[in-house]
Amino acid sequence: MSLPRPPLRGRWSARIAAVSVGLATAWFALAAAWGIGAIPGGGHLGSSGAAVAIAGEHIVRFRTLYPLADWYTSAEPGLDRTYCHHPFGVFWIAAALAWLWPHMSFVVQLPAVLMSAAMPALLYGIGRRVGGPSGGPVAGVAAAVAFVAVPLDVGYACFASLEVTVMFGAALFFWGHLAYQASGLRRHLVAALVGVLFASLGDWPGYLILAPMLAWGLARAYLLPARVAPPVAPAQRRAVVAAVVLSLACLGGTLALFAHAHQLGEWLGAGAKRGNAAAVPLATVLAGRAAWLEFSFTPLVIALGKIALPVCVVRALVLRRDEELMALAALFGAAVQYVVFRQGADIHIFWPHYFGLYFALAMAQLADSARWAVLAVAREVSPRRAATAALVAAVLVGVVPSLVVLPDAARALVVWRQTGGRYDDRGALFRSHVDLLFVLAEVVRPRLALGEKIGVHPGTQWGPEHQWALMGNAAPANAPSASQPFWVGRASGMGADELRALVAGRHVRIYGDVLLVERGVDDEPAPLDAFSLHEREPTLVERYLTHNTEPVRTLDAAPDAFLTWEWRVHLGQPATAPTAAPRTLDETRIAHDVAVDRGDAAEAARLRAIVEASLDRSRTADFVGGHRLLGVRLPGGVKPEVESWFLAAGPVARDATFEVTSTVVARLPTSLVPVDPTVRSHAFAPSLSTKLWRPGFLYRMSAELKHRIGDERYTGAFSARAPIPTTSGARQIELAVLR
Repeated sequence: MSLPRPPLRGRWSARIAAVSVGLATAWFALAAAWGIGAIPGGGHLGSSGAAVAIAGEHIVRFRTLYPLADWYTSAEPGLDRTYCHHPFGVFWIAAALAWLWPHMSFVVQLPAVLMSAAMPALLYGIGRRVGGPSGGPVAGVAAAVAFVAVPLDVGYACFASLEVTVMFGAALFFWGHLAYQASGLRRHLVAALVGVLFASLGDWPGYLILAPMLAWGLARAYLLPARVAPPVAPAQRRAVVAAVVLSLACLGGTLALFAHAHQLGEWLGAGAKRGNAAAVPLATVLAGRAAWLEFSFTPLVIALGKIALPVCVVRALVLRRDEELMALAALFGAAVQYVVFRQGADIHIFWPHYFGLYFALAMAQLADSARWAVLAVAREVSPRRAATAALVAAVLVGVVPSLVVLPDAARALVVWRQTGGRYDDRGALFRSHVDLLFVLAEVVRPRLALGEKIGVHPGTQWGPEHQWALMGNAAPANAPSASQPFWVGRASGMGADELRALVAGRHVRIYGDVLLVERGVDDEPAPLDAFSLHEREPTLVERYLTHNTEPVRTLDAAPDAFLTWEWRVHLGQPATAPTAAPRTLDETRIAHDVAVDRGDAAEAARLRAIVEASLDRSRTADFVGGHRLLGVRLPGGVKPEVESWFLAAGPVARDATFEVTSTVVARLPTSLVPVDPTVRSHAFAPSLSTKLWRPGFLYRMSAELKHRIGDERYTGAFSARAPIPTTSGARQIELAVLR
């Protein structure tokens, strides 16, 4: 059974549809590829992608089918070190690319970018068949545009992990299946079966999405009479059987590999852990995730998804065609993934990603339903204008809402990338780590032999992204050891006393916040050297390809005179004052401190005036203990920060932090995203501990501004385990309000 379809008239035509899908594809592909050449940083997008890419490299290196958990070892790990939480498809894809381009950063995101770029065309091909065999461009465009307008779809279009692979595979199967029904061409059957492979080997929800369609296909082919469902040709029956057999073979093969690695118990335990959640009502659980869901989808998308559900059910029951069941199949897989595995959804904001596929297919059905309803009424009222009215209704219902959501998707894309896909992370502090990754790749990796382990201070927050940059392994170490070729730490992750002890016994190299000691080079006690990372804003091409959320960094062979003087003076080492004139505001700050140190009050006053002229002097405060906040600076750029500039009265009794937190205080008038109530932290401890501060010196404390959609208020509070209030008694200082 199919719905009546009016002829296409007016401006809407297959050509306009092709242009629309082309624009949707261009937008989605460009969004997915934004920063494709950047070194993978922290967060879900970078860390997970790096882990998959490394596992792929080692599949090639050890010529195995298994993604091994021990990376960059000199000998092949045993099968007991196999990662068996998910099917191996994404790792095998990564291995194929690693074989072509060994250890290239663009390879991490490339599979997701290519699959995401194909999604609009696939969804158009599926959607245009909704309502009957003759198809309709409006419904196809509705599906394509809906998918590329969902903020979560856009933000995670580069996610080189499971969800993108599964959705691509499901969409390819849906499209190939429908095309084969219409044409009988072998290439369409091959496409459908390749889709089964991607969906089945991508992740377990792939089976959940395929299962309803395959079960319906078998029932339609062999059980249901022709009066209940459209008849199936013998070739199409064989195609359904082939898809079922292939999916079951993928499942059986995956479990066989798990069993061969003696990891079936590990797999079952991981599934039970992610499904283990307290007996909390679902409504309460969803209310706790409201901010994540509203940012990921917007309330309009959520409402349309709910409205579409009964429409999809009715269409499936009345029309009983394959294309009418596909949205419900996607919803089934998404719902089971999101509701059953609650612990995963509590931790990972991307857990409901599969709902994006449901929404796209459901919008095609909404568009066609609106067309059909208006057509039925308009034929009675004005037959001559019925087709035009139906076409307009389909566009208004199926396409326009997605265009309304699209600006929020574009805004969200920046937030997703700045946060590595974590969004607000429930208020937690998080780093991209790219400054450390740069040092590892440029300084440590060229001098590290395969299989060697470096020592890493526990305050460094080590992850897969560090191993990708280093191409090596690490072990926790509080201090350098003769058994490790390098030791790495973060100054902000160590207290003043630890820093003093570190520099007292050996030569230490400092790169921004990164501390480095090399065995055989820095063994003997010597005054430290500090190097500038020379951070600059990227060019337009660099910002798109390699530095979308990070400045460009370069290194000099020689230490930086200003930074070396500052660190040595504060850690009690012999220091030579820089002789060159300061070129940057931070060098001007250090030059001021040099003048204070040598007692040149006039020069110090001149340099302080230059610094203060660059600050927002309306944001000032005096703190108990004599420290003064001189002002605030928002330098902007590719990695926005808020800089708080202080005049110190002397050392603080404990290691203190100027804690910067933010709250969204108003919704952006042009946005659908509601106010996020989460209070977010932005500031790590300073590299130079406040216990080392010297009277009369100037200090800059920076915090990254991972700005959310809306008016966000940033406040600062001085804290050394306990808050340090201002002399007026206030504990919070407003630093900025950004829209």
